Amino acid sequence: MHYTVKIESVSLLLDSGLEKYETDHFESGGHNWKLVLYPGKQNEDDGHVSLYLEVAEPDDIHIGWEVNAHINFFVFDHIRDQYLSIPASDNGIGRLFHKMKTEWGLKDFMSHKTLGDPSKGYLVGDCCVFGVEVFDIGSPSKGESLSLVKQPKDGLYTWKVNKFSTLGANCLYSEVFTVEGIKWKLLLYPNGDSRSPGKHLALFLTLRNKEEFPPGRQVYAHYKLRTMDQKASKHCELTG
Repeated sequence: MHYTVKIESVSLLLDSGLEKYETDHFESGGHNWKLVLYPGKQNEDDGHVSLYLEVAEPDDIHIGWEVNAHINFFVFDHIRDQYLSIPASDNGIGRLFHKMKTEWGLKDFMSHKTLGDPSKGYLVGDCCVFGVEVFDIGSPSKGESLSLVKQPKDGLYTWKVNKFSTLGANCLYSEVFTVEGIKWKLLLYPNGDSRSPGKHLALFLTLRNKEEFPPGRQVYAHYKLRTMDQKASKHCELTG
């Protein structure tokens, strides 16, 4: 697949101050792309036109999505009726697109001096044609991500239980609280759960609803449960 963009009035484009121009989306290898052109400023001594191939909708791709593509950028030579093609990589290796790298290109694809040289044939009648060729696209892969947080800012939750002596054997849930985007609850058995009825207070950290998670999602938590000593501050703590 190759995609071209014809630019008329190139001199006006270079004087316009436009930072970049993005083409319409086009499909290649089952994926949507766009060609992005950075015209540069005409009054710069070392001004260049830059060309990039970008994933059309980067926010929609997921962690683990990968595509390997060979890319050639080109400009049309009107005099010789042919394209000058420059690969995005000179070692024959394709470029890998993924969630953290959604664009590849050439910052200094062509200098303004070369573009404006009449003998080159790239600029005729203030018009030029740029393009990109995308081929040999590898299939996307699958994967997953693991994120770790050492000390969450919202990691402390305090639950005050009133009229404790009247709760009996019933279990009690706290309000839902959120830590690092995960919703939790505390589960309290005032007189112990089925494993130690009438002997211990039982306290658990629980997910609000594990069914809300996508299939295969796992959460590991380093936690500390604490019953406050309201007089001497000799708290009862359990780390898990």
